[in-house]
Amino acid sequence: MRAACGYAGRYMPKEKNKTKRNWMKETIYILFMTISLIGLQSCNTDNKYQPMELIGKIGKFNAKILLNSNGDKYRGSFVYTDLEKPEIKLEGVKEGEILILREFNENNDLKGIFEGNFKNGDYEGYWRSPENGEKVSFSFSTNESTPEPKREIESNPNQRNLASLNPKELIKTHFSPFKFGDSKSAFYRKENETFEVNFEKIEKYKVGNNEYALVFFSSYEFDENYGRNESHAASGIISIAKYREKSGKWELIKFKDECECGYGDWGNVNLPKLKKYGDYHFLISESGSLHQGFYQSYFSICNTDDFNASAKLVTSASNSGALPENGEELEYDSEISFENKDRQLLMKVRYNGNDYDYSTKKAIDMNKTDVYYFDKKKLKFKK
Repeated sequence: MRAACGYAGRYMPKEKNKTKRNWMKETIYILFMTISLIGLQSCNTDNKYQPMELIGKIGKFNAKILLNSNGDKYRGSFVYTDLEKPEIKLEGVKEGEILILREFNENNDLKGIFEGNFKNGDYEGYWRSPENGEKVSFSFSTNESTPEPKREIESNPNQRNLASLNPKELIKTHFSPFKFGDSKSAFYRKENETFEVNFEKIEKYKVGNNEYALVFFSSYEFDENYGRNESHAASGIISIAKYREKSGKWELIKFKDECECGYGDWGNVNLPKLKKYGDYHFLISESGSLHQGFYQSYFSICNTDDFNASAKLVTSASNSGALPENGEELEYDSEISFENKDRQLLMKVRYNGNDYDYSTKKAIDMNKTDVYYFDKKKLKFKK
């Protein structure tokens, strides 16, 4: 098509008699001119509707918007540049200087609305949820030099270990604190509630030649009059950021607030432990609950890709002090082991003892072994 654009209109054949040969030449000429005109229209259309790239931030996250316009109608996509999330489809209209873009998921359900002033390549306003009305500010621009670059946290060049990362800077990167308590704690607001956040620890590991760091934070509901909320279980929240080392800098590749890894109770958190099984790294947490003499313990294993639970098991139980009606006791525990078999990671759970079926009011023999395999695509353990 580039050749057609360049040479359209330059081909001017000489007039000849209307012989069969001349008729063929004129036919070829007409076809050539038709293709040339189509090529010119295509070139003009491509220039007119070149996609527009807006770069900036939504909340505390770097992102970009790709748009195509047709009059006052807009279509495009939104994508986070630092987080491993899929592109989001956008559709909208512009009325005066106000651009409204609606965000849809893969099922074409409305999940969010961008609304703001769009003038001279700058797009500023608020994203809001149609479900609960939550608002998040955004600012985008076609000028690539205006937005902040991808956030990198430099380590001390004379001390390359992870302890040289600054906890205060890490808190500022992932939260929006309005006040610091000390160098490792601060206060922020979310959904009209105040939370206290603390930097907890950094765990590092390697996959091949790549070095990764997991940064752990704990958050608690906070009342400025009464302090940390310790009135109910699960009042502690665990958040995790994942970084990759690149050329002496730590580059953010994933952040998740309120992770399933670990657990919180009565104003405290129990952080998960990083362990390697086979070729994979996991976050392991073990917890227990006691209610009216009935005790259960749990084993949770979360992956380090999206920080979601890959498996959660009840590993032991006892009803000492809370016997069933017929007096039968239940008591069992389990042993968990991992092994690689034919390049497949397996988790074996060996149960010992007996459980109790309250529907039949009979004891159940728990002496068995369950085998799970790790589905590396869905990041889940399955039987």
